Amino acid sequence: MLFKLSYKNIRKSMKDYVIFFFTLILGVMIFYIFSALVKQTAVLDIGDAGGQISDIFKEAMDKINIFISVVLGLLIVYASGFLMKRRKKEFAVYMVLGMKKRKVALIMFYETIIIGAISLCVGLLLGVLASQGMSVLVINLFEADMSKFKFVISYGAIGKTILYFALMYLVVVVFEVVVVGKAKLINLLSASKKAERKTNKNPYVCFLIFLCSFGLLSHGYWLIFKEKWIEGNNFTIIFIEVCVGTILLFFSLSGLIIFLSKRNKKFYFKGLRMFSSKEVSSRVNTNILSGSVICIMMFFTLCILSSCFAMRNSLNEKLEKNVTSDVVMMYNLQDDINNKYKDEITVEQNEEKIGSGITIRSDQTSFEAIEKHYDEMKDNSIEKKLEEKNVKDVFSKTNSAWTYTMKDFTLSDYLKDVKEADKYRNDKMSNAFMSMTAENIIKLSEYNQMAKARKIKEFTLNDNEYIVLCNYEKIKEMRDLGLKNNVSITIGDKTYVPKYNECQKETIQMSSNDMEIGTIIVPDSVDMTNLYKSINYMVASYNNNANVDSKYNSVSDYVGSEDFMKMLNDISDDENEEEGPKYNYFVDTKENIRKNAVSLVAIVVFVGIYIGIIFMITSAAILALKSLTDATDNTGKYSILRRIGVKERMLNRSLLVQNILFFGMPVLLATLHSVYGIKMVKYIVTLAGLSVSGESITYGVILMLAIYGLYFAATNLTCKKIISERVEE
Repeated sequence: MLFKLSYKNIRKSMKDYVIFFFTLILGVMIFYIFSALVKQTAVLDIGDAGGQISDIFKEAMDKINIFISVVLGLLIVYASGFLMKRRKKEFAVYMVLGMKKRKVALIMFYETIIIGAISLCVGLLLGVLASQGMSVLVINLFEADMSKFKFVISYGAIGKTILYFALMYLVVVVFEVVVVGKAKLINLLSASKKAERKTNKNPYVCFLIFLCSFGLLSHGYWLIFKEKWIEGNNFTIIFIEVCVGTILLFFSLSGLIIFLSKRNKKFYFKGLRMFSSKEVSSRVNTNILSGSVICIMMFFTLCILSSCFAMRNSLNEKLEKNVTSDVVMMYNLQDDINNKYKDEITVEQNEEKIGSGITIRSDQTSFEAIEKHYDEMKDNSIEKKLEEKNVKDVFSKTNSAWTYTMKDFTLSDYLKDVKEADKYRNDKMSNAFMSMTAENIIKLSEYNQMAKARKIKEFTLNDNEYIVLCNYEKIKEMRDLGLKNNVSITIGDKTYVPKYNECQKETIQMSSNDMEIGTIIVPDSVDMTNLYKSINYMVASYNNNANVDSKYNSVSDYVGSEDFMKMLNDISDDENEEEGPKYNYFVDTKENIRKNAVSLVAIVVFVGIYIGIIFMITSAAILALKSLTDATDNTGKYSILRRIGVKERMLNRSLLVQNILFFGMPVLLATLHSVYGIKMVKYIVTLAGLSVSGESITYGVILMLAIYGLYFAATNLTCKKIISERVEE
């Protein structure tokens, strides 16, 4: 009997459950999609590199799912509270008719079970279908192989979703039982009469608070704009200023809205604007804290989504541009000398805290060991290593080049006569880069040989010119200053001047990001007397006619095998049992670079999108439920307006304006915050050798507006039904 009554109640009150159902179904769907993501990422083909990454990703998702469950659980409890408030009079009728509180609680229990079962079934069904779309999205995001796509159902993710949401519904049941148990009949009967709230505030006090809010936000924005947020405790200060400033802004608006509206009589007394102004002011006044929290959540959402899409866009661009050869090898001769003769080396260890928890550590090694043992080791090279390991025939079209260094010639020395560089010398992080960055020099012919093999830009030089390669933005800014000031360099007895007034964004090393910190290209006629070999680079293609083990059909089969990876490790492995690897030789493949880069970025992107979407759903759902609560509380006001002759069209327009402003204010302020927040994101992403584009920011905004648009449309439609229903009773 009670179960049947619960089912009828749900059918009768379906319009009240629209937002609740929508949120639950969306929550279940998103939860399943991201729980099943480990299987879906198989289309990335991240291979052996991805084995460890998959484990890390799975562990990360398990921990994040707990956090998401707490967020969604609180949201479900909040939504349940709204539904109970809507039905207090109904519960009072049950109790007047003699029903015990235990049975009323049992009705709520059955309703929760029914709602939960329907939401889980629909959400899981949509989740399974949508997760296939996630595979396609993964393929498009990271330009993976579409042929590896297949329909996948993760039963583990289904079980995990059912378990977590069952626990959430259990919490809701306990909450409802406690509320019903403590309810008093008189309070239930008079619940609808307790909606009136005082909204009037002293406008002059509100104006002063607005000025305080403006000052706090402006100072925080200024610290971000001037890139001072990384210094000292400025990041903490900015966070506090933005949070407090946001709360004060919402507090001041609750009093200023009516005051400013009244200042323009023609505006204030036209139509229902007087009524709409007071209602908007009342909503803001009663939701100061929640509105501020929603605004901050949306700010984080925009920053998270923008940075995720930025990393994805930048990664694909860098992979396509930089990773063009089958194999890349590198040998650092100077590190080899330093490791071999470390007992003879004087090392000055520097450690400097630059603020916000960041510490720069640098080991400045003297040239003593290099000068002493250079002749002994200068004939070492990658080619010699390949011959030693007897694997040279696996590769074809090998191209190699050496970079050189000069004693006491760093970026700091290069910029010593540039006065404009003082701003970098006074900045702890920039100065650390300048002091640590030894200048690498390469001959033009050797660079062009590598560039041709890698299909990147080749250059020409006059006999007295040089070119600087650099694509790492934070260092490129410094180098560009030197080039614009026409800084000359002297090698031997000859002086060279820059050919271009800015760095060229090409790279010597094949990499998935922009980490070229600086290489100087000089003519082949340069005097090499005072230069020392530093790094040997080689790029190569696979030799399809190579003699490989008979169990492999071709070099392409051999490339993906364990034997091939062992061969690469044999080339690069210079370790002993006590000290571990020294990494003087480094070997990597095009496939491996892509797999490692995609694996790492995929974790960040998926986790970021997951958290961002949940934050958006939570924020939009809270705004929607608060709008529905206000509409429920104000049905009496709308009934009075109808009795005095106000047309339905005017009431609906007034309601639409209220909802637009209520939904719009947190979004607008969050967007303003994100303009400066994304500047911080851009700085951090740039340090990782990636970039932030306008396109990536647009994706985040579009996704946010799509979710908020759905919630807004559903909320406005439900509010219209709520304000009209009591007239018919």
